[in-house]
Amino acid sequence: MAKALLKEANYSPSTKLHFYVTAAQDAVDMAEIIVSYLKDAGIEAQIRTLEWSAYKSAINNGDTDMFWLGWLADYPDSENFLYPLYHSSNAGAAGNRTRYKNAEVDKLIETGRKTADEKKQQAIYKTAEELILKDTPALYFWQNRGFTAVAPRIRNSTSYPAIT
Repeated sequence: MAKALLKEANYSPSTKLHFYVTAAQDAVDMAEIIVSYLKDAGIEAQIRTLEWSAYKSAINNGDTDMFWLGWLADYPDSENFLYPLYHSSNAGAAGNRTRYKNAEVDKLIETGRKTADEKKQQAIYKTAEELILKDTPALYFWQNRGFTAVAPRIRNSTSYPAIT
C-alpha cells in the first residue's frame, strides 16, 4: 500500500532522504528500524548522527528531511503541546520544528488559549488536534506513561498529572 501511495504522489525513488538523530544509542537503533521500513516501501534514507548541539541546530534551522525527537509537557494542559509544536509562529527553535502551518489550526489554538471554560476549551483543542492529525506533520510513535507505586502504609499521597 505504501508503494502505491508513493506512486500516486509522484514520489521519485531516486530521492534520498537524510534522517537526523542524536548519537544516543536508542535513537540510532530506532532510526535503523525506521529506515529498514522505509526501504521496504521504496524510500531510501540515510541516517545522519550528530552530537546534541549540532543536531538541535540542524532541526531548528530546518536543515533536515526527517528527525527523531520527543516532547514532554511542562504542565498538564493541551496548550503545552498544541501551541509550541503546531502554531506557525513557533516555527523552528520555539518548538514547531516540523514548520507546520495551518491558519485554521492557528486560530483554534489562539481561541483555546483565551477560553476560560474548560469544556469549551477542550472542544476547541480537539478540533485543532483532528486537523493536525489529518495534515500529519509528524508521525507519533508512542507516549510515555508513568506509574506511581504506593505501599499500603503510605497515607495522603498526592500524584500530579504532569509526572504520572
